[in-house]
Amino acid sequence: MKYRYVLAESNCDNLYIADFCANAIVKILPDGTVTKLCQNGDTDGFNGELDQPGEPIIRNGKLIVSCFDLVTSDIVVNTAHELPATLAEITI
Repeated sequence: MKYRYVLAESNCDNLYIADFCANAIVKILPDGTVTKLCQNGDTDGFNGELDQPGEPIIRNGKLIVSCFDLVTSDIVVNTAHELPATLAEITI
């Protein structure tokens, strides 16, 4: 992970981390095992893809992630700004 942004914790003690720079979500199990759940390349997020994700929440067995597409440096996947108003939904 290049940059960890925000955490969400499930009722199973799993942590979900939004990796802002890599357009990714990772899951960390209680034993420390890290698994990448989802990752997208440079996208606008209009079709539900991750677009510089942040602030994941868990609702009804799904991870809902706000995406705000703020290109801040050359280490992020995204190369241009788009409308920062998308959500991604991942079944967990």
